[in-house]
Amino acid sequence: MNINNHQLLNMWLKERIIQNQSEHTIHAYQRDLTDFFMFCEVKKLDLIEIEASDLREYLAYKVEQSNLSSSSIQRMLSAIRQFMKWAQQSNYLNMNPTEDF
Repeated sequence: MNINNHQLLNMWLKERIIQNQSEHTIHAYQRDLTDFFMFCEVKKLDLIEIEASDLREYLAYKVEQSNLSSSSIQRMLSAIRQFMKWAQQSNYLNMNPTEDF
């Protein structure tokens, strides 16, 4: 079964809803991960190819291109970490690139 990033994101967000996370948090996660996936598409990276260096590049890009606070950057990283951990535990990823990040 071939599942794309956006399908995985929707599955993960449904689990966040089931876990009763706030609507605001879920929307923030969706926005952050959609932005990250767009970055990956531009770089022609599949989810299974992402490495810690790609995450560093993405975060550096966000810092350079926007006026985000450090707490916003940390929230973005938290969303990516949680998603990657879920994807690995659900057997969509062999390794979690955020483990050593």
